[in-house]
Amino acid sequence: MLQLSQSEASASSLKTPSALARNATLFLNWRADVKIWQENPCVEAKTLYNQLREFRLPKWLNDIDVPREDVIEGEGDFYRELKEWGGQQHDPSVDNADTYHLHTFLPMLCLSFIRIKNSKLQNEASQGRRIDDIIEFAFGLKKGRKFDVFYDSHIRLRKSPNVAVSPNAIADTLVTFPVTNLKGRPVLSDVFLRTAGPAAAPNVSWSPDPPDDISVIVFPSEYKRLDLDTNCNRIIIDFCTAQSQRRSLGAEDDIIFGMAAAGGEAVIYSCWWEGDEMCYAKHEAWMLTNPRQFIELYVFLCNLAEHARKSLQTMFASSSSQAKL
Repeated sequence: MLQLSQSEASASSLKTPSALARNATLFLNWRADVKIWQENPCVEAKTLYNQLREFRLPKWLNDIDVPREDVIEGEGDFYRELKEWGGQQHDPSVDNADTYHLHTFLPMLCLSFIRIKNSKLQNEASQGRRIDDIIEFAFGLKKGRKFDVFYDSHIRLRKSPNVAVSPNAIADTLVTFPVTNLKGRPVLSDVFLRTAGPAAAPNVSWSPDPPDDISVIVFPSEYKRLDLDTNCNRIIIDFCTAQSQRRSLGAEDDIIFGMAAAGGEAVIYSCWWEGDEMCYAKHEAWMLTNPRQFIELYVFLCNLAEHARKSLQTMFASSSSQAKL
């Protein structure tokens, strides 16, 4: 009979990150060990969220053409709903500037919306790919953005002394920002790893693989499990990794937002430090099968991308890059 080595037996007894996220009791114990607590949004997170939530309807939305005949089922309903919504904008001070490239992306957003709506009860994987679209449009495709968008990336877990969990998980989507400068000094990954010290070195990167370049997590998203609670728990796992990495880098404490989604619903969370402990909070649930809420979520992500670009470029980019702000 084949016998497992001690290390193999130990590894086989570890809970997977998916099992951790699904098990409410186990997950609560893990959260207590790594010291991340659920709270109401702090004043700073609530204020920032409300700022990022602002959206003044452009007047051109009332002038969009509604297809007389659907090429794709649901297309007319999408445009009709947005046109009626645009008709509610009576503020003469609002201009027609396409601040969010909404006019450019509207046909693609329409297609993503229809696929999410049609896949709500049919194919969760298909729905997930359409959520990828929204994130790409907001963070990854626009000129001048420095974000990277990773899918199904390995991410390390915060260690717990009492809950034996595999040290690595797979995050559905991570938006990251490169760290090229910190506190006025260039950051080179090999030098930083050598000088970080034994306590900080394991946390210098969010990835368990040795990085060629250091980056920080800006916005994690989890949506590939069938239930929302599991995806929400996975966001909390991502938050712990993201925040502990920033502390290990010696960066300023900051608020991080993330999103969990399932069944056509998306929930935005935030995470921040309180002393040596982390807190997270739920802000708002968005129904992605509602055209207005779908567009509002896209606008929120665009605002978050612009806010993150400015704050992170100041924090992590070189002085020459900052001069371009």
